[in-house]
Amino acid sequence: MRQIRTEPRGLRRPVPSPPDNAAAESFNSTLEWELLSRRHFATKAQARQEVAQFIDRYNQRRRHSACEMKPPVVYEQILADRAKGAQQDQAA
Repeated sequence: MRQIRTEPRGLRRPVPSPPDNAAAESFNSTLEWELLSRRHFATKAQARQEVAQFIDRYNQRRRHSACEMKPPVVYEQILADRAKGAQQDQAA
């Protein structure tokens, strides 16, 4: 179980685990390399819009090696189908 850290105003939230941090750092590195280092944004609004579009592409269309070279949304559906098939096999 994760430890709970008390914030100055009494808010409590879980302390991130190392794997959570690694995934976030990996995404941040990809965002920096594939978008931020190659573009200049005239306004914060433009930067926000392009980052939002990047996140959409990252999750909807970009292939990931950790997801059998499929986009995460496609891979998530594959895992759900596999789980459903495994449950049906156990029930039979």
